[in-house]
Amino acid sequence: DINEYLSPSIYNWQYVIMEITDEGYKQLATYFNDDMVSAEIQGLSRFAVYITRGITRPIPRAFKLQQNYPNPFNPSTTIPIELPEESFVEVAIYNILGEKIVILSEGIKSSGYHNIIWNGTNQFGQPVSSGIYFVSVHFGQKIYHQKIMLLK
Repeated sequence: DINEYLSPSIYNWQYVIMEITDEGYKQLATYFNDDMVSAEIQGLSRFAVYITRGITRPIPRAFKLQQNYPNPFNPSTTIPIELPEESFVEVAIYNILGEKIVILSEGIKSSGYHNIIWNGTNQFGQPVSSGIYFVSVHFGQKIYHQKIMLLK
């Protein structure tokens, strides 16, 4: 467990696992999932974890609707989504009765990481009441949902 040695100022995708061999260092394909840094190894050896500050964040391998933050929120919240490819995406907010309150984003989005902001208002720009709402993200042939809470 190397968690106690990892720095919170470094993103997990900046870590690279290297195999230490007699010839030097060999970079392994490093994967990032659920805040875990891992690599597939072929046998027993010595390994090291390095930080690569010069690389850009890799494109996500799969769609992911991250938990909004803050949650509960007031007056606004950020809804992070990860897109593995350019595609049509619709992000909408529904109330507890299943009524669509507002469409936050609709259209083609590039692959990568996107932060969608909701300021707690409906489609007319009027503030909504405190309560539980649902984020609905239509991506590909699937619809993903997540519960969020507005507290005033």
